[in-house]
Amino acid sequence: MTAFREGMGSCLLAAAAAVVLAPAALSGEIIAEILPRAEVKGGFVRLGDVARITAEPQATAGALAGVLLGRSPERGGLRIIPRDYILERLLNDGIGLDSLQLVGAEAVRVESAAGEKRPAAPAPSGWTSGAKDCLWGGRGQLESLSDTEREGIERGIARLAARESGFQEDAIEVSLKSVMLAAAAPAAGTLRASTLTGGRSLGSVKVALVGSFGGVEEPAGTASAEVTAKVRALGVSRPVASGEVLSEGDLAWVTVSVRGGREGCVTDPQLVLGRETTKALGALEPLDAGSLRKQGLVKRGEMVTVVASAGGIRVTDTAVAAGDGSAGDVVQVTNSRSGGAFSAQVVGPRLVRLLDVEEAMAASFGGKSK
Repeated sequence: MTAFREGMGSCLLAAAAAVVLAPAALSGEIIAEILPRAEVKGGFVRLGDVARITAEPQATAGALAGVLLGRSPERGGLRIIPRDYILERLLNDGIGLDSLQLVGAEAVRVESAAGEKRPAAPAPSGWTSGAKDCLWGGRGQLESLSDTEREGIERGIARLAARESGFQEDAIEVSLKSVMLAAAAPAAGTLRASTLTGGRSLGSVKVALVGSFGGVEEPAGTASAEVTAKVRALGVSRPVASGEVLSEGDLAWVTVSVRGGREGCVTDPQLVLGRETTKALGALEPLDAGSLRKQGLVKRGEMVTVVASAGGIRVTDTAVAAGDGSAGDVVQVTNSRSGGAFSAQVVGPRLVRLLDVEEAMAASFGGKSK
């Protein structure tokens, strides 16, 4: 932010010496062709540095070439200046655009000439009504913020994210990734996060910034950040192999950072106890819906006991399971003697219940047979 403020003060001082053209000064057809890239010397970027200007008389072309666009990048740095920003600068300087055409590249890449070092900016002169800040593009915007200002923006994003997501603010973690300062902002004062603009409150988040000075707030740009929320969830207290059945002693509370809501986190022990893991888990690794399944009571190819009841008569037989199944699942089994296949419901370890005709049809049409 220090460089941001200094840049604004430098723009204000330089703008006072810039040539400002009245609308009447433009006559005939004037074409400013924006170059795809430009190399500049000195501390400031002007229209003539980044555009090829065709105009009559030559004095008009020379005056347009002197229109100030902002500060040059640091040595070895880069600024991207969009065509829309150049158009805005012309309008702000009172230049009539009836006869002026902006053509060429949509944006120009500006680099400092080899060996050039941007001069230090004078101290800022404070807010001037209608003044425009320099466009700070490319490298160094995030680095231009002081630690205090960066922390302030991150706290503001945390408050906004907490309000939108329903998490407590102290559970929100923010990592600021980039800052793009807009063309209009106070020359001094503070930046703060104003509004979430990307439709998301967690994950990759975009936020609008405003700058304030002397009680006046103006749009100051945008920022992007990675936002997560800390959630208490269930994990395993020890290393667990795939296929192990979990008991109460296998569980531990762990803290998980989520980029979405609480979906996927397991917080109810009753949804875990007696279930088996679908993969190996390390100690204190969190559980999620994909790492758990019902305990397998029947496995494909193994011999199972079949129980059939009718009219108070109970009959047992043996069969071979055609698929895996947990409690309540319907599996196909094959009689080991006759070879006949039928549907049965898993009711215990290697134990199934023969379904009657109506149940078998319902299971068949419901797609639950395995």
